Amino acid sequence: MGENESITEGFVPPPKSFETKCMHHCQEPGNWKSKSVIPHIVLSTIFQVEDARNVKGKYLYGRVSNPSRTILERVVAAVNKAKYGLVFSSGVSALTGVFGILKTGDHIIAHEELCSEKYRVFNNIATSFGIQTTFVDCFQTENIGGAIRDNTKV
Repeated sequence: MGENESITEGFVPPPKSFETKCMHHCQEPGNWKSKSVIPHIVLSTIFQVEDARNVKGKYLYGRVSNPSRTILERVVAAVNKAKYGLVFSSGVSALTGVFGILKTGDHIIAHEELCSEKYRVFNNIATSFGIQTTFVDCFQTENIGGAIRDNTKV
């Protein structure tokens, strides 16, 4: 083997594990002054804006978006092979996001082992908006397929 040849030359690189994808997707150490592999968690609630007339795509207020959340959303999208990813600060805010895209007459499938608060949301609040819920054991994927209806959205 020549002096400049790599011992792995000609081999297909092994696939990245789920954990490796999560750790490295859009997280280049060169992007951070600290050169950390995992970016720091941004705790700031407000951000400096150079020009108040040009704020599109900028961070303004931490509850709306911040660099840490943006990176997490990109990682969620990447590992799920999706165009976009969304993260929420709590389960209730995630449910609110889901209900925001549903309408009367829609059907959802939910795991039967939910905490009591989420169960009440599906049974009481969703029902009051005309949204039907079927609870199944989601650990058995065939149960999910069997619960799908023409009006199933989630």
